Amino acid sequence: MDWITIYIIAAVMIVPVFIYGAICQTRINRVYDEYIKVNANSDVCAAEMAFKMLAKANVSGVNVVKANGRLTDCYDPRNKVIKLSTETYYSSSIAALGVAAHEVGHAIQHHKKNPLFTIRRFISPVVSFISRAFLPIILLGSLLNVSLLMPALGYYMVYIGLIFYGSGLIFELITLPLEFNASKKALEYLRETDTLNDYELSKAREVLSAAAQTYVASLASTLLYFLRFLSVAMIFRDRD
Repeated sequence: MDWITIYIIAAVMIVPVFIYGAICQTRINRVYDEYIKVNANSDVCAAEMAFKMLAKANVSGVNVVKANGRLTDCYDPRNKVIKLSTETYYSSSIAALGVAAHEVGHAIQHHKKNPLFTIRRFISPVVSFISRAFLPIILLGSLLNVSLLMPALGYYMVYIGLIFYGSGLIFELITLPLEFNASKKALEYLRETDTLNDYELSKAREVLSAAAQTYVASLASTLLYFLRFLSVAMIFRDRD
């Protein structure tokens, strides 16, 4: 299979992956909207549950605070803070408890020095910077190569941009298993402590699964774009 064929296949596959991503985003919004309105029988709020889960895992020095916005829940490893949206923080709903427990799962990964978490935290600032630089570099390199003004320099610039973009792909590859692991820890805690009954647990699993699928869609999209950029670089190489 030549590189032109790979480029065409990757370009065609972008369409179904884009549709899949849109479906995933619609699904997470739908299930979250549905189960943020359904309170769990335990009647414990998400913030209180988060503190209890941290204590059970012997994680100290991590705070739980309110954050503005919707679905802005996250764990900040730099400041050791679990940020829960206002909608989640005070809620006793199935969705809120699942989301909060998931973020505590990330705090536990940090506390236990999970290797993948450590790597992601280390490369995160670098990836954040170069993810904004790769496209201008690739475009400029392509222009220099196609125009024959400075084809050699353009060729190497395309490769540099490709390496930059590849770092983002590695970041997403690392992120995916961490997300699944955090959800696993969340569901285990919610089940073991009877915070959610079996029915409620299945619905919390549905919420977390829908959220995880958005990461799968993002990874698939990034991989296809990487293959397209790589194909362009290889086509330039063969032409040269």
